[in-house]
Amino acid sequence: MNLKYLYIVSAFVLLFGIIFYMEERPENITETSYWKKNWKTILYLPPTEDWCGGEGKRFMREKVKFSSIDTLWKIQPLYTQSFSNEGKDYFYEANYNVKNSFSELSALKTKIIEKATDQVKSSYCLDESGPKFILSDDSSFDPDSKENKILIFGKKITTDEGRVAVLVGEEVIAPFNYIIEKFRTTNLAFRERSLVPSSSGYLKSIEFRGQGNLVQVQNVAEKNQYGNYINKWSRTTQERAVISPDLGNQWDGIIKGLRADLYLDEPGAPTSSSINTKDPEANIWIEPSEGRKIRISFFGLVQGSSENYRIVQREISPGFLESPILIKEDSFLKLIESMERVKNASRYERPSQKIQ
Repeated sequence: MNLKYLYIVSAFVLLFGIIFYMEERPENITETSYWKKNWKTILYLPPTEDWCGGEGKRFMREKVKFSSIDTLWKIQPLYTQSFSNEGKDYFYEANYNVKNSFSELSALKTKIIEKATDQVKSSYCLDESGPKFILSDDSSFDPDSKENKILIFGKKITTDEGRVAVLVGEEVIAPFNYIIEKFRTTNLAFRERSLVPSSSGYLKSIEFRGQGNLVQVQNVAEKNQYGNYINKWSRTTQERAVISPDLGNQWDGIIKGLRADLYLDEPGAPTSSSINTKDPEANIWIEPSEGRKIRISFFGLVQGSSENYRIVQREISPGFLESPILIKEDSFLKLIESMERVKNASRYERPSQKIQ
């Protein structure tokens, strides 16, 4: 009997020891959350060229504001960038780099938190000449608000080059350096070139108006056993009719393939004086099954250094109007050709079979 109790006590002690040593004890913690904030705006300020942190010229040279816009229920935020260049203001949808930056800065983690002494600041080049972020949780964004958080970036941590010294108020922290390293580029790296997101389910409707044409199609899609959408297209203008999946899918694919081939602030772009966005030659409205509605307006032609480009401007609902961009004229012609095939398509009889 005594042996039985001895086994029970021994098991209890062993279990207690396992739990105790598996706990995250302070001396074993390697990284901690510095804050968790839902930032709405990130203002990036470039370093001076003579910044003692080195390679100041390699950082993005413009002051750029990135915004996270929440407007629709259960829809991912719309990430945008805005900046000024040579007296002109530019507005574009931002890409995954900006989305990741909001995630990284909203749940900021660090390996070090220490007082910002003059010696530490000097050794890691933590001064006003370094690259900076101004973070705000207010969508309207006042850069001078006392509620903002200012991050000044310095050199890499000597004992861990995967981390960078950052001055926040009177403290120095050490987050991963990729938070700032991705800004060693131009702001082109932060723009979404695709005009229609390909990851937003499927296109529910397409409407084209212009060049003497009006074509509207609707799509009812279902997933097959592999999780892929099977589209069922119907034309609702001219003779109302179900149209061939091949014709609908071809137009769908061309629309999703539209992209900004050239920005007006890119090297080799035509001068802005030749860009006219008053009277569009055509408009196309797209309604994704997930995400925001999009209107794409097509304007006149301009001559690039090696080929013709079509001036295009996009509006993302509700109310975000991008600056004009340029697409290759060949892309526009393919869009028109596919639209005309849909417009002139005869009625399609669907085979009576289940989705595979």
